[in-house]
Amino acid sequence: MPRRDVIVVGASAGGVEALRALVARLPGNLAAAIFVVLHIPPSVPSALPRILSSAGSLPAHHPEDGEPIEPGHIYVAPPDYHLLVYPGRVRLWRGPRVNRARPAVDTLFNSAARAYGSRVIGVVLSGALDDGSAGLALIKSVDGLAVVQHPRDALVASMPESALKAVPEMDFCLATPQLGPTLTRIVSELIGAEKGEMTVPPMEEHEPNLPDLYAAVDTSAERQAPSGIACPECGGALWERTDNNVVQYACYLGHVYSLENMVVAQREALEIALWSAIRTLEERGALLHRMAHRSEGIGKLAARYTQESGELAEHARLLRSLLERPPETD
Repeated sequence: MPRRDVIVVGASAGGVEALRALVARLPGNLAAAIFVVLHIPPSVPSALPRILSSAGSLPAHHPEDGEPIEPGHIYVAPPDYHLLVYPGRVRLWRGPRVNRARPAVDTLFNSAARAYGSRVIGVVLSGALDDGSAGLALIKSVDGLAVVQHPRDALVASMPESALKAVPEMDFCLATPQLGPTLTRIVSELIGAEKGEMTVPPMEEHEPNLPDLYAAVDTSAERQAPSGIACPECGGALWERTDNNVVQYACYLGHVYSLENMVVAQREALEIALWSAIRTLEERGALLHRMAHRSEGIGKLAARYTQESGELAEHARLLRSLLERPPETD
């Protein structure tokens, strides 16, 4: 009988502390491979492998694309690359961002569920918003195990709370001191024969393609429907889909958003658009102001330029006041 020998872990803000606590209580002979995604800026070198290696007995490193999977190793997603689990090997992919992140937790979880089914243990740790919730729900749907850091134990509780909503029948909700011992015990247990069947299509042995993983371009009515919303990143059409009671939006290129991340992405896109509008208003106002000075001998023309320049300046001022207002207090 197989064992649960693939552990995928996702974290964001506050996740380094939780990861350190987790690996510190794992044995050096753990009969499972661990894959870790932590949200970090793409331009910042990651010290996470060194931190995790020094925290416990298992070696951690950034894998190379196509590297074979070995038990007792921690594979950490490098900056600006999605980490995917394929049968027997690791893949790195600089594909479209998912939930505004690369690497993304959902991408790792999704690939592991399709590659190893019930052998996967998904773990969601401290972090903001809800990356990892859809992937954890998929792991649970193929009879893998779902584990979450207790929200009261997390420095940032949003990711654990969202995971608990997405997976009501969570297998374990634990404080960090319990995570390592619990995972060690789970890995040593055999999976029952009835848990051997997978309920999602296995991953194909070809170059990773995120739209394939999420069926983002499957526009059949039973799978998803046009949302009437544009992708905040590329401007393409988004389709809304619901899998395992988790709503996501995906475009043809493969950008994928959960509900919470969609709200944030739209807010960011709106701010960029407003600043662009302010720049355009102020540039046109400045040009009209110059034209008014050059038309001083033509009274009506100069007056018209001056009036329009003032109106544009007022529009820009109003937009700036919206963007630059201080945060509201209770």
